[in-house]
Amino acid sequence: MAEADSPASVSICTQAEAESARSLTAEATAEATAEATVEAEEETQEETQEETQKETVKVPPFKPYPSILVFPNLPMLALWLFNAGLVRAATSLLMHQVTANNPPSSCGAACTVLAAAVLTAEAAMLLTTLAVLVHYWRRFRRACWTPTPPPAHVCDVDDPVFRLYSRLKLAPFTRACAKVLFKGRRTPRAVQRLQGKFTKLATDLEEPKRTERLLAHPFALFKSRASDMEEAMTFWLFPRVSGRTFLGLTFAWSSMLVQVTVSVLSGLGPHLDQRRWPASAQVGSVASIKLVWCAVLVICNPCACGVGNATVALQFMIEGVSALLLLLASSEGGGRLQADAITVTSYLVLAAPSFPMFQKLYDGVVVQIIVNCCRKRFDATMAAASLLTVLAALPKYVMGVFGLSGGQDAAEGAGLSSRLGGAGATSKAILNEVKKQRQASKRHLTTGA
Repeated sequence: MAEADSPASVSICTQAEAESARSLTAEATAEATAEATVEAEEETQEETQEETQKETVKVPPFKPYPSILVFPNLPMLALWLFNAGLVRAATSLLMHQVTANNPPSSCGAACTVLAAAVLTAEAAMLLTTLAVLVHYWRRFRRACWTPTPPPAHVCDVDDPVFRLYSRLKLAPFTRACAKVLFKGRRTPRAVQRLQGKFTKLATDLEEPKRTERLLAHPFALFKSRASDMEEAMTFWLFPRVSGRTFLGLTFAWSSMLVQVTVSVLSGLGPHLDQRRWPASAQVGSVASIKLVWCAVLVICNPCACGVGNATVALQFMIEGVSALLLLLASSEGGGRLQADAITVTSYLVLAAPSFPMFQKLYDGVVVQIIVNCCRKRFDATMAAASLLTVLAALPKYVMGVFGLSGGQDAAEGAGLSSRLGGAGATSKAILNEVKKQRQASKRHLTTGA
């Protein structure tokens, strides 16, 4: 009987095990589904919390590194503005220390060390900036300089003055003269005001790579990218420079070298006897330097802007001629020629500071308003900026005419050569000398009569 029941009991056990396995599987599935639901709810809550935090805490936007803060813009800009006065004062102080007939100063050897340190720092600055320009010329100039294409017709010239100049160059009489003089080697053609421009490579301007690159080497002078080099020189060494020639690239540097040289000669002036030949040689040297630089500007045209080049050349020419005429007026026994030289010098002195202001007035009024309005290319921002520049330059011009600029008044009684100073010699200094020479000329004429 037991043997007969054994297969049935086995089948019952098998069914029971199958039902228990199915129940276990259902329970496991239910638990897994519940856990997945809980995890999904937790993830949803976490995402909601993250979104809420992002809404409450705003991430600040990325700001590129400002160009003005790229080294050495700020320190070199400050030194670039005041180095002519520093060199003049240091030279005068050093001459006072080494000249035997001057009374001893209270600071003694400290004054000599200070003056020598200033002149040494100025020389180091000029040599370093020249090395920076040579580095840029050799590595980046070809890739960044884009010359202005020659206009096909006179009407394509944008600037009114250069359009008139191009019309004169292309006139039949001018063409005939050029053919005779140059024997057909040069063909007159229309020219634009700007020789070209420096363009920054797009790969150098990608952010945040640019900012990270500048911050990685914040005090580097010789940078690895062209745009970084340009930004480091934008505000003091790179305005109005040209990539056509090396002299064009060093236009601002060469102008500063001329200013510094004239400042050194100006510092010598108060310590020279104006009745002897060293004083006359000093004044003649100042006039010669200005006239030679004027000739270089006219012949080589280093400035990228043609109007700016002509303005600087005219200013240096007038200042050089004024110095020569004043030197002629200071000679004894000049008679009527001396009086005429004094009169011409007084007018030239008043005219010299006006050329930069006239250029700003021309750019702000004639070009931006009149011409561009007619051509329907008026830019209100550029016009407003140009007019504000003109208004800002007016007080400086008036102060220069009436001799109200500070810093030069201390040299008022220092003699003729000290008053012929640098390229920025004030009108008051020369006009005071003109008045004295005019009075002496009147006394001479009266005595002769």
